[in-house]
This record gives sequence, structure tokens and C-alpha cells, in this order.
Amino acid sequence: MAPKRNTERLESARPTVMPTTVAFSKLSIKKLYAKCRQQGRAAWHDGLEYAEFINALWTMMLNSPTCKEEAMKIEETLGRGDTLQILSDIFLEDRNSNSDK
Repeated sequence: MAPKRNTERLESARPTVMPTTVAFSKLSIKKLYAKCRQQGRAAWHDGLEYAEFINALWTMMLNSPTCKEEAMKIEETLGRGDTLQILSDIFLEDRNSNSDK
């Protein structure tokens, strides 16, 4: 019997992402988030765990006609994990800045 293959591993290492690319991607994610927030599609849903919410928010951006192309480029460049982390950071910054008001 052949051993099970770990499908969570990358076939090859991701290329190194330059800091300027990360910074540009973060700005792009901020713009996408702001667009979704203006449309009322970035509201917290109390029924979801935080990680589920961030994942659902990003998936919605990937499927949105207005965000899809840019979101796919970002995920292709950074990978899903780093993209979700940046979106989470942006969401928390926004939430904390709005709670201060």
C-alpha cells in the first residue's frame, strides 16, 4: 500500500516576494476592502468565527465582479495564507479605528 501523499505541501517553494510587492499588495487589499465596506459587504457576522469571517470576506472578494481580477492577482503573488493575514490586519485596524470614535 502506497503512503498517503500530503496534499497540503507545496510542489515547490514560492518565489521570494519583494517588500515593495508586499506593500503594494497591502494597499490593493485595503482598496478592495474599502470598496466592499462601502457596498455594505464587509460587515461582521456574529454567527461566524473570526477566521471563518475573514476567509468568507476574501472568498467574496475573489467572486465579486468588481474585485475578482485584482484579488486573484494578489493571491497568486502572496499566497492565500499571507493574503488572509493582511486582510485580517486591515479589518482589525479599521474596526479599532471606528471603535475609538
